[in-house]
Amino acid sequence: MDLLTLEFRGSAPAGAAAPLDLLCVAPHPDDAELGMGGLLALAGAAGLRAGVVDLSLGEMASNGSPEQRLRESALAAAVLGLRWRGNLGLPDRGLEGVPARRALAGVIRLLRPAAVFAPYADDPHPDHGAASRLAAEALFDAGLRRVPAPAWAEGAAAFRPPAVFHYFINGWCSPALAYDVTAAYETKRQAVAAHASQFHLGRREGQGDGEGVQTRLNTGAAMAQVESRDRFFGAQSGVGFAEGFVVPRPLLVSDPALLLGVARR
Repeated sequence: MDLLTLEFRGSAPAGAAAPLDLLCVAPHPDDAELGMGGLLALAGAAGLRAGVVDLSLGEMASNGSPEQRLRESALAAAVLGLRWRGNLGLPDRGLEGVPARRALAGVIRLLRPAAVFAPYADDPHPDHGAASRLAAEALFDAGLRRVPAPAWAEGAAAFRPPAVFHYFINGWCSPALAYDVTAAYETKRQAVAAHASQFHLGRREGQGDGEGVQTRLNTGAAMAQVESRDRFFGAQSGVGFAEGFVVPRPLLVSDPALLLGVARR
């Protein structure tokens, strides 16, 4: 798996191993792990081609350097068993605009995922809501053949994924569906912990400004909130931990056995 930073004029993601089965769009490194690390881990263990595109390097975070966060993203990707992870290098706190939309549309055209997971829009962090809106715009543009693509995505045909889901990072509501991630929850914890600059209070590598600062991430408050949510969704579903998802349109099910949860003989 190659970790690639995709700039607007960068090179095509040759290590992407397209098409992907699922692609998670994450505003910052560590958001995919917090929101749906369990599902990503289970997908990788099942042999599915799962990937993450981080929109920004999270350079506005109180701790950690962009270079450190790229290395941590690669470590977390290995823990989760991802087939691909890339970073668009969009400005943290600036996830908007036509160039950003077309860059993400280019990734979608290149990777051609069967399902895209984007953040739930109603989130206390403004970047998470912005990423949700950007993903909606990019998904629409990716399917329009006359919308130009970045140079590194030229030649990739127009494509619109057949399935779109929204995952929770901070904000949440009653999910439309819950996925049992109990078996992968320790892997989710390890993937989150790989982002040590955010979840461990220590020296800020490469910053030259002394010790890091205390945040709700490195005091454990953020992960405690995530685990409480996942336990709650799990309790509602009769399992230990579950990750919840909402959908922008009804899911079409054509197999009654799948709908009823009945195993075929």
